[in-house]
Amino acid sequence: MLVLSLCGQTAWSQHGLSIKGRVMEQDANIPVAYVSIAIVRNDSIVDGTVSNEEGHFALTTVDDFQVLHVNFIGYEPKVVLRESIDPHKRIEIFLALRQEVLDEVVVAAERTATQQLIDRKVINVGADLQQTGISALEVFDQIAEIQTDLGTGQISLRGNSNVLILINGKPSGFSPSELLAQIPSSAIDKIEIITSPSAKYQADGISGIINIQLKRNRKSGLNLNLNAGIGTKRYNYALDGNYRYKKLNLRWNYAHSKRDMDSKQWLERAYSSGRLENIYAPHDFDGNVSKLSLGLDLLLNKRNECSVSWDYTDDNHDFFNNILYTYPTGEDSVAYLRTSSHFHYTNTWNANYRFNVNDKGHFWELEYNLNRNNNDFPAADSENDVFLFEERYANQNSLQTLSLDYSLPISKRATVEAGANWNKRNLHSQYAFTEANGSDESTASYDYGENVWALYGVFRHTVEEKYTLQAGLRYEYFASQGQTPANLLKVNYDFSDFFPSLHISYSINEYQTWNVGISRRISRPHFNHINPHRIGNPYFNFVGNPELLPEYSNNMELTYNLSNEDISLAATTFYRHRTNIILWVDSFTDEGVQQVKNINAGDVSSYGMEANVGKNLFPFMRSSLAANLYFHKLHDADLATWNKLYSSSLQLRNTFRIGKACSMDISYRYTPKQQGAFEYIDPRNRLDLAVRAKLFKKRLAVNLSIVDVLNVNLFHRHVRTSTLNQDTLWRFQSQTRGYVLNVSYVLVKNNEVVRNRKKRNYHHGGATD
Repeated sequence: MLVLSLCGQTAWSQHGLSIKGRVMEQDANIPVAYVSIAIVRNDSIVDGTVSNEEGHFALTTVDDFQVLHVNFIGYEPKVVLRESIDPHKRIEIFLALRQEVLDEVVVAAERTATQQLIDRKVINVGADLQQTGISALEVFDQIAEIQTDLGTGQISLRGNSNVLILINGKPSGFSPSELLAQIPSSAIDKIEIITSPSAKYQADGISGIINIQLKRNRKSGLNLNLNAGIGTKRYNYALDGNYRYKKLNLRWNYAHSKRDMDSKQWLERAYSSGRLENIYAPHDFDGNVSKLSLGLDLLLNKRNECSVSWDYTDDNHDFFNNILYTYPTGEDSVAYLRTSSHFHYTNTWNANYRFNVNDKGHFWELEYNLNRNNNDFPAADSENDVFLFEERYANQNSLQTLSLDYSLPISKRATVEAGANWNKRNLHSQYAFTEANGSDESTASYDYGENVWALYGVFRHTVEEKYTLQAGLRYEYFASQGQTPANLLKVNYDFSDFFPSLHISYSINEYQTWNVGISRRISRPHFNHINPHRIGNPYFNFVGNPELLPEYSNNMELTYNLSNEDISLAATTFYRHRTNIILWVDSFTDEGVQQVKNINAGDVSSYGMEANVGKNLFPFMRSSLAANLYFHKLHDADLATWNKLYSSSLQLRNTFRIGKACSMDISYRYTPKQQGAFEYIDPRNRLDLAVRAKLFKKRLAVNLSIVDVLNVNLFHRHVRTSTLNQDTLWRFQSQTRGYVLNVSYVLVKNNEVVRNRKKRNYHHGGATD
């Protein structure tokens, strides 16, 4: 950031040259926020400003300067000569990503820019990561700030899995594991990690929000890209592009992927009754995902813009679990077979209209989003080759959002934002059970609906180009109803809450900043907590709890950032206090079936540290080290086996350039022992390798990545409750040794921006399973 001299302030008051413009990213044609713009005269900075979140800037300065310097972390510096600036016209400045700096968060080669904004971190995913052909879930596994369990699909931030995941700012009806498995990494543009959300973001997600921004084709003329990949028991292909003619832009994407997995699981159980049980549970998976997206942008004039889009997903997969139970205590062994399938069909419609009052970031925006997905889960069970029963679970899930946003720059350093949101969810689930001989046939259903009305206001002000203050307040009214036909599980929730937020940024200089974030969050009881009809398996099922109350969290964090051409450092410490926590509690039946129920269980104090440092050791090599450490103390949680919980990880990455066209990445991750409320996980480690080559003027990219080169990344979990000790060994195919070879080719490429619509953040995370 800029430090203005006294003489510069005096000159500013005496002269009146007005400069207005916008800063854009050169390749993606998207705005770049919080860029430093310096006015230089006689090799000294005499004035300056920063761009806002839409990339706009404006200042009145001295007339006799020589150059205008534009700088931002991760981009090549830009110099604009005074004689090229027409004070009667707005200027557009395009910044190129800094290509010689290597990445700290991606699998393969080049580093892309990581922006630390006042209330979130934005990881601009580079071509090396985008074109490895793996899913978004595996992309998350390479980001140090996100804790990923590839076996269960669980996603955590700072040791807590209560995370709201959005796609292009929109919710999904799928669980995180289903949702992230559907998204190929080649479709990802950037990932926003929001651990201290401001008031303009929905209040759900105790530990924060992860927003995945997918690519949008925005360039003029015809643009066409082809991606194809093959790997360990999988393949994928995709074709995306757009055609823009004058004020009309048509964009499309089609992708298909297929994956098989044959993971294995071994369990040893010792019950308090003295019974012993050994289980061998191989897990065969066969899945297909097809996605089609169509969008239309209309740029009617400088003031009026609108877009409509439609997305369709067909996600189906089969499971084959041939489980062998043996009993050291003398019972006969049992071969238990379950065959099941998941069918997901999702349609999403979106309409957006934006009215630009002027070209200074003053606008109104109205948006409507409708997401409908139908899900079917049939299953059949046999024991010792004798058919037992079949069951079927299905649901229809509808999510609607209507949002109005307003942004008003009241000066060159101050902006007011306000908005209103309405969110609605409807869920109808059905369950059917049939015995082999037809002696027992039963059906059940559950209906659930919820509405959220929200208002927010945010004020942002920059003082002397060093301090930025952002304060906001959000109000949400939540109402939900759920019941079975016989009213056996009837709920009727009604909550009204305020959620303040405060963010302060201090710039020591253009390379160093401090950020402070304070926010309040909530986790309300939702249909997954209450719904008694959720798909399980022979040794695992869910129990609904209609008595749950909301969980609240007060979050604070402090972040220091240093970045220059040679070294980068980001360090964060945080504190989070949660009240009335919603805790996942396990119990076991006499038959050994694990039952999961969510309950309210006291308070939790959490604190920890995250650090990420990178340095260019040689012109051809960059090394980075990422580490995190999290502690949690449970208060008054009598049901928990342990009340002092912890987790940590260490990731070392070395990236090499091999000539102009090739690069290589070697990554090592070590995860020490993790302690949960009812379980602990043994330490584990993994070595990954990736190589990439760009050919034919970078139009062709070939990527090879190998996960767990040494094939040692096994997963050991130990459960301890008052009634059971369970030790589990898992070998997940997606986490142990495997490879992906991907080829990406740019068939046609042009350059021009199409639309700059607001990156909306919706309410209503959730899942269907």
